[in-house]
Amino acid sequence: MYPKRRALELAVTQKVVVPAIAVDISDPDLKTVPIVAITPDRKEVPVAAVIQTTPPAGQTVASASTPQGRQLPQTGSPLSLVTLLGIACFGVAAALLFGCRRPVPRSVP
Repeated sequence: MYPKRRALELAVTQKVVVPAIAVDISDPDLKTVPIVAITPDRKEVPVAAVIQTTPPAGQTVASASTPQGRQLPQTGSPLSLVTLLGIACFGVAAALLFGCRRPVPRSVP
């Protein structure tokens, strides 16, 4: 929803119907402000005349019509987990190899 001036610009440049706030106020309460639709030919018309505001009678909510218990397909693979564990094992082995070495005693002349 746009202020009237901006909605008029958008409607003309994009050639679509744009909803607009019917009154020019600085801080509109969007739940109670009246709205109109601005057409590409710069006319103000009621919103219900050009924009569908309620679903058609035969259409229901999509989530209510989906069957319960339907499962998603298994598309994941444990390969990334196995790779991560392999890299972690190499890291632990390298830390043990280089971290637990005893220093070689040097001979004193």
